[in-house]
Amino acid sequence: MAQPVIVLAGYPRAGKGEIAKYLTQRYGAWVYTVSSTFFMILKILGVDPKRENLTRIAMAVVDMFGQDAVMAQTCRLVRANLQTPEDAVRGHDPFPKMLIVDGIRFPEHVKIVRREFPGCKIIGVWAPPVTRHRRHNALRDAKSGGTELSLEMFMAQDELPTERQIGEVLKLADTTIDNDGTLEDLHAAIDNLMTSWGILPT
Repeated sequence: MAQPVIVLAGYPRAGKGEIAKYLTQRYGAWVYTVSSTFFMILKILGVDPKRENLTRIAMAVVDMFGQDAVMAQTCRLVRANLQTPEDAVRGHDPFPKMLIVDGIRFPEHVKIVRREFPGCKIIGVWAPPVTRHRRHNALRDAKSGGTELSLEMFMAQDELPTERQIGEVLKLADTTIDNDGTLEDLHAAIDNLMTSWGILPT
């Protein structure tokens, strides 16, 4: 039986990465990030992988090759690690217990993942702009680098071409987690959701 495929969507600093981290640690998930392909391209080119450059390269790929091209590598990696019934019968289990697609940003991405992985679950992750802004600057301080942004500058990033349709994606999610509380609240919400879907910790 193939493992569950869970897809995460949300604005920057809403908490997608924290959810992916928790699902990895507690549920044995492997995570595939949509933007990793663009990080790799910029690394090869020797270009700073800041948000503006990631936006430029992502939209260039979309303009030239379409949204399927954006998702192609991520979908290939996920498919390569889906367990077949034959794999289960052999009793050899090198496979992850769950597969996560992190960071879909367009309604077209929703159609693609549902086409490629029927039965997948899409989780929308939401937090208000003020909370996300606070997390951005706290993370910047923790890493001793990056750019401190005003609230207005941070919110302006939500209007970048790669971000402005995330609100529409959230409307298409199977469920939404409100991540405006504590880390403990978030973990409890994840555990409750996994239980409702019949998914147990490893």
